[in-house]
Amino acid sequence: METIITFLHDVVGSYGVAIVLFTIILKALTFPLNYAQIESTTKMQQLQPAIKKIQATYAADPDKMNVMMAELYKENELNPLAGCLPSLLQIPIFIALYRALLSLAREDLLEEPFLWIPNLEGPVFGAQNADWLLKFSDWNGSVPPLGWSDTAAYLALPCLLVVAQSISTQLLTPPATDENAASNNAVLKFLPLLVGFFSLNVPAGLTIY
Repeated sequence: METIITFLHDVVGSYGVAIVLFTIILKALTFPLNYAQIESTTKMQQLQPAIKKIQATYAADPDKMNVMMAELYKENELNPLAGCLPSLLQIPIFIALYRALLSLAREDLLEEPFLWIPNLEGPVFGAQNADWLLKFSDWNGSVPPLGWSDTAAYLALPCLLVVAQSISTQLLTPPATDENAASNNAVLKFLPLLVGFFSLNVPAGLTIY
């Protein structure tokens, strides 16, 4: 990934644009999996009346309920786990990209602005200052270490990320079919906040992705 991003940078002359192009290429390659996830979610929504009917009819017989649910999924060519694969695939991609951008940051290759972001390496600057915001002992009175202008610029991207992730999670999360699923969906609603907090402690280039 580092090699690809560096190559794209050599072509376009900007690491910010290179990361955006890399993201578009990667999303295009994984589109079939993402489409399967959306299709699975849509089918689950369409089958909700039938699912609720089975649950109400066989509430006293969980084994029979599971058999009927399996038959319903089979008849409609639906795999409830199909939506999980794209999410699982994102984990190794994200880790690999994190290491690639961290390597570029340590080589001081990301020291350039992009859009309103003062520095693609910041705000952590090569992961040497991961407490750049919450270490209040470094504040100059009411002024954060990076100043309000740069701090606001760096915080804008995680905020946009939380909003985008919240919308994406809401669209791609299958509707709850039982209490356990409802509980899992409630947990998923907090994931965007977790992703947003994580983005505060990585190079800004990763948040762009």
